[in-house]
This record gives sequence, C-alpha cells and structure tokens, in this order.
Amino acid sequence: MPTALQRRARTALSARMASLLPPDALHADGEHAVDLADALVPTLTAADVAWVHGELARGAKGELRPTRAGAVPAHAAWSSTALVAGAFASWRTDPGALRVAGLGGFTDVRLEERLLIPHGGGTPNLDVALPGPGTFTGVEAKLTEHLAPQPARAWAKAYRRPAMASELRDGWAAVFAALLEGRWTPRFLNAAQLVKHALSLQAAAADGTATQLVLLYWEPTDGDDLPEVVTHREEVAELLDRLGDDGAPRLHARTYAQLLDDWEPLRPQHVAALRQRTEVAAGPAAP
Repeated sequence: MPTALQRRARTALSARMASLLPPDALHADGEHAVDLADALVPTLTAADVAWVHGELARGAKGELRPTRAGAVPAHAAWSSTALVAGAFASWRTDPGALRVAGLGGFTDVRLEERLLIPHGGGTPNLDVALPGPGTFTGVEAKLTEHLAPQPARAWAKAYRRPAMASELRDGWAAVFAALLEGRWTPRFLNAAQLVKHALSLQAAAADGTATQLVLLYWEPTDGDDLPEVVTHREEVAELLDRLGDDGAPRLHARTYAQLLDDWEPLRPQHVAALRQRTEVAAGPAAP
C-alpha cells in the first residue's frame, strides 16, 4: 500500500496529467492514460512510442498487462517506467548527442535491459542501458518509489557466497558487506538494488570496459519541506561518500530536475514537456 506521501504525490501527478489530456484520453479512474502515447510526452513521434512499446514488451511485459480494472501499469501518471521511457526515447536515434550526469559517447539506448548477476544472483532490470566504445552505463530511475520506507528483505543465499563478494571491490565491497551484515540500513534509499546493479554491470562488462551507474530520481517541488525527501537525499549522499571515487561501477546521482537542466540547451521542447508533466508539489500532510 502506498504511504500518505506517495498518495499525495500520485494525486498531484494524476491531476497534472488529467489537466493536459482530453477526458476521453483518460481511463475511468482518472489516473491512467488509455493509450501509451498519452502516458509519455507529446514531443515523441509515433515511431518513438512504438519503440517504447517494443522495448517494454521485450523486457518488462508486466508493465503492459492490464489490471482487472483495465488500467495498464505503464500508463499511470506516477509510472516510473513511463517517465524514464518518455525521457530517453527522444534520444534513441541520436544517442551520441545524449548526456547523462556528465557522461556521453553512447552508441545505443535500450530500455529494461536484463543483465545477469553471477553465482545465482538473478537478472535485475536496468531501466536504461547506454553502451558506448569502452564504456557501459546503466540508469536506475525512480518516480515515487523512494518516497516510502523500503521494506526489509532478506538477502538470498546466493549473495552470501564468498564468490559473490569477490565480484566487487573497494567502496562497493564495503557497502555490500555493511548491508549484508545489517550495519547500514538506509530507510528510503534502496541501496540493495543498487548493489545488485553494480554486480550485474561488472559481470556484463568486458575486460577494460568502464562501467557507470546513474541513480535518477524525481522529487516534488516542495521536497525541501518533506522529511522523507530530505532523508532520501541524505542517504544518497552517504552512499556516495561510502563509495568514494575509485569504485567500479562509478555511481552518479541526479534528480530529474538536474537532468532536465542539463538537457534544456539540447532538447528545449522535450524538456518543457517533461517539466510540464512532472513539476508538481506533493502538498503538506493532513493535520
């Protein structure tokens, strides 16, 4: 169940989407678009929308499967999948022009990329995969997920094997150990998920390939006044401090607001559409 803050954020995002679409473009619940195109942003072409659908059908079919009520998860106003897909789809035909957290030189844009964690660790999905000559960058994106405390989950036995620990070095190895042993328990930052992405990126990278991991997350415009948002920022800063600058993959953290500031000179209309959809306040908690 969503927390009170998540409900307020979802309500604000739904109201914004509803204000931008004609009534017949909305599902009966008022929180989902009927068509995928309307769940994205209007700056995308029909070919872009078809590409997004194909990428989700390949790597995250559940996002396209209607619920019993007939709503499609990826069509929700608060869908993290729709936001990151809509944001990056604009770059699919010109990946070399894309910049993310100061990184570039990409040759492809792929959504919902499944990478294998060795030693029985599974196949986590990267929201965006950005390969390039001698480099591989993964993006993990959040919309409202991090506005609630992360549920405590036991690590699978595979992650306690010595062989798994040997896959990471330096700061990542220390963070992995601290999480496994319960010495560090961030509340809003899903650090365990990032460790799993680090493991999969290192396993997927060929020898000599530089790996990068970008944590991309949304904040409501009144985030400074929300304890959950402030705590999440502090936990992100602590993770970056624990990792230092020498670990692989190198972690970069960006808010959507920061990403759009970087993109504005390159794609001003696309950025304006994304801001129009996402720049909302969650509002204060009920007294």
